[in-house]
Amino acid sequence: MKDAGFSVETLISVLDNMDTLLMVADLETDELLYSNRKTNSIFGVDSDPVGLRCWEAYHKGSLGPCDACPLRELRQNPGTPVERETQGRDGRWFRTTSTVMEWSGGRPAHVMQGVDITQNKQYADALRLRLDQQELLNKLSQNFITSMDLKSFLDNALEMTGRQLKADHIAVTRIHRGETELFSSWYADPQYAREISVSPDVYDRTLRKAYMREKWPYVVCHDVERDEMFAFMRQTGFTSFVSVPLFIEFELWGALTFEMCGSPREWTNGEISFCRMVGNAVSVVLEREKIQRDVHEAEERYQIMLDSTPMACTMVDEDYNLVDCNEAAYLQFGLPSKQAYLDHFYDTLCPPYQADGQDTREKASQLIKEGFDCGNLVFEWRHYHADGTEIPTEVTLRRVKWRDGYRLAGYTRDLRRYKAQMKQIEETQEALRQAKERAEDSDRAKSAFLANMSHEIRTPMNAIIGMMEIAGHTEDIGRVRYCLDKIDDAARHLLGVINDILDMSKIEAGKFELSPSEFPLEKLLQQVSNVTNFRISQKRQEFIIKVGKDVPASLVTDQMRLAQVATNLLSNAVKFTPDDGKVGLYIHLLEDLGDECLLLFEVVDTGIGISEEQQKKLFRSFVQADGSISRRFGGTGLGLAICKSIVELMGGSIGVDSEPQKGSRFYFTIRAGKGSLAGTDSLSPDMDWDGVRILVVDDDREVREYFEEIAANVGIQCTTAPDGESAFALLERENPYSMLFVDWRMPGIDGVELTRKIRERYGENAIVIMISAVDWEGIQETAGSAGINDFLSKPLFSSTIIDCINKHLGKPQKVQDTPGKRNLDTGIFAGKCVLLAEDIEINREILTSLLEETGVDIVCAENGREAVECFAASPRRFAMVLMDIHMPEMDGYEATRRIRALGTPAAMNVPIVAMTANVFREDIARCLSAGMDDHVGKPVDMDELLNKMKRYI
Repeated sequence: MKDAGFSVETLISVLDNMDTLLMVADLETDELLYSNRKTNSIFGVDSDPVGLRCWEAYHKGSLGPCDACPLRELRQNPGTPVERETQGRDGRWFRTTSTVMEWSGGRPAHVMQGVDITQNKQYADALRLRLDQQELLNKLSQNFITSMDLKSFLDNALEMTGRQLKADHIAVTRIHRGETELFSSWYADPQYAREISVSPDVYDRTLRKAYMREKWPYVVCHDVERDEMFAFMRQTGFTSFVSVPLFIEFELWGALTFEMCGSPREWTNGEISFCRMVGNAVSVVLEREKIQRDVHEAEERYQIMLDSTPMACTMVDEDYNLVDCNEAAYLQFGLPSKQAYLDHFYDTLCPPYQADGQDTREKASQLIKEGFDCGNLVFEWRHYHADGTEIPTEVTLRRVKWRDGYRLAGYTRDLRRYKAQMKQIEETQEALRQAKERAEDSDRAKSAFLANMSHEIRTPMNAIIGMMEIAGHTEDIGRVRYCLDKIDDAARHLLGVINDILDMSKIEAGKFELSPSEFPLEKLLQQVSNVTNFRISQKRQEFIIKVGKDVPASLVTDQMRLAQVATNLLSNAVKFTPDDGKVGLYIHLLEDLGDECLLLFEVVDTGIGISEEQQKKLFRSFVQADGSISRRFGGTGLGLAICKSIVELMGGSIGVDSEPQKGSRFYFTIRAGKGSLAGTDSLSPDMDWDGVRILVVDDDREVREYFEEIAANVGIQCTTAPDGESAFALLERENPYSMLFVDWRMPGIDGVELTRKIRERYGENAIVIMISAVDWEGIQETAGSAGINDFLSKPLFSSTIIDCINKHLGKPQKVQDTPGKRNLDTGIFAGKCVLLAEDIEINREILTSLLEETGVDIVCAENGREAVECFAASPRRFAMVLMDIHMPEMDGYEATRRIRALGTPAAMNVPIVAMTANVFREDIARCLSAGMDDHVGKPVDMDELLNKMKRYI
């Protein structure tokens, strides 16, 4: 063993540094043959106990073996290990495993190994995983010693190494009598042997420079063409190589060189380490005749000890190579053999990257180096089982004395159960933390919301009260009318705030529902346009609505809620877009679903934009994206949260794309049924349209494209021009057009000036239609003096354009109501009588005054009892009953039931319409179940009330 460079002292050093109990005793006499420092320390033994019996050394004062002694069982069944749990004098607990093995000289021995399980004992209830940890034992082994002759070994080793490394040529060269000679060689392809002939002098230059003078541990060249140091290799046919020195008894013997003959090769650290390991193995083989017997004996003893360790153990040399493992190691990871474990440790048992993102091989090299430096290192490591399952482990590296150097013993512990328990605890803690944060955020948000609502409610109330005070102290009718206009604006704003709060209350209570019905899409868009047009006109903004030609003409969904979403988004776009900006509403068909369709609505503006941080808060309840913006532009901050709820109820989603100062794009999708109502956008059949040509002059490209689409759909010719100069040039070159659509505001020549030029050139023959986002009344006098024939307000709709063409060139298909104007139809209800049940005097007065022009006769009752008595006295007198719900003495539900209970034809058939501030779905349902025919919400919308009266009277 001395000649082999391996000594008993080395083995003893390895065993004494193990953090486990290890004791060997004669099986028959119980005489101690060996015990390591850990064992002596645990039992408080200061001197070497070898030669004493176990109980004499470790249980002083005892007259015989202790109760835990396994000798009797081992003698009866020497092939069966005996496990015990024992406690040392320092109070720590150990789990011991006793086995029988053959000691030197064929002597049977009792080998006891033990691992510290104190922590398992203490934390058994808290960390179950600690009970599963394996006992830590370390058995070291020595290098493989081949029985083959040197020539056979080299030939076989070079071939296996070459094929594994995919090298083209491997050469073993030696220095003999001062000269370098080729000792052994292997070629991957016989062609290389024929084509390449290398003089030993080439290797000699590397040997002498790198290993004799510079003392390099190895030489690597990735590309001889780029490495000037090895320019002399360029004529050999080799493109890259790795060379490692071969030593015998610390003297340079020669070199082992791995070469490539084809493309250059970028040698990896792992490949270089493997080459060095092969070089070391070759060096060992060169010495084997001298040390074979001693090394073989030491290897056998080491392997027995290593394989007896129940905990997975891997040995690593100072070149970072995995050189050995025990049976527990490869079985733990599902591999069939030690070799499979060593060969595939990194490519099979380790992922490419560790949990921190670092390359596995690089990190392993760093940790192994640190382990060699400090002697003891513990860390976590990601492993793979052979079946692909990921295994988190804890690895302990211990540096142990090995021959004339050191090795690392790596012990691996499976952490899966421990990690699962810790993850469960962490998830529970995180859930509690998030719940606490959500509760705190909700409280803060609702407090801020209430403060904002107080501001939003008090501001219009202050305006109403203030303007009433001003109006009451002036006799100037103009001043009074101004105050009334301001009161009207403030009241409508206050109503919007209340509606938002009510909608959000229904959403929070889970009672927000839809009421689907069929409606023409264009009619809904006209209503939405009417709401926003006034503000757009004030800010002189461009406004366009475009509907894809494949979008159904009518839809089945909740018309009011869809209009609410579109109006809210458009109102925001108008609000946050500066004067002279642009706002657009675009509708596309995303998917045809048979009886249903998936539609995309986009509201695009050129406004102030929204930061990424603000976008995260836009659709959250009780949270405003930016309090300063809300104060500057007004609003409750609830609109978008309500829109989100509506859209999601319609089977869609809502989102935003925006950048500060670059405008915004709000978009939402809905699933809607396809309606059966057909579109009425068609030309009059009594006109020959083949020769009809229209000219559209507008500086907005989208408006021009929209006209072209509409003209193509109905089959008439359409030419467009972006400005007045281009339009007039077209008129000069081409035949006269049947009709001209001219935008009012354009750069250069505006629409009015262009019309004057047309009239001067062509007289009254041309039909000129003014299109503008500004209300007609604002430009009527100027446009009329220039000779404008008609006016179309933006945004433009297909039906209004076609109807205008029919009106002036053919037969109109339908009559359009003037947008935004209420027609009370003076005297339409003359001779009709309505019973109004309302307990609030001011409400009775307002309704009576507003309906005065219709000619209807109104009889008032101050509560439900009076209403029943009044109707019972003259049932045929009343054409309709308007019934409030909350009234003293008798409410509207009971009054309705009693009227119906009268049983007369008039009582059974008279239309009873609820008129109440209760506008929730369940409130409407309750009215209908009480016997009412319909419902009108308060504050009363006169257009809605008049439509109901026209329907029932």
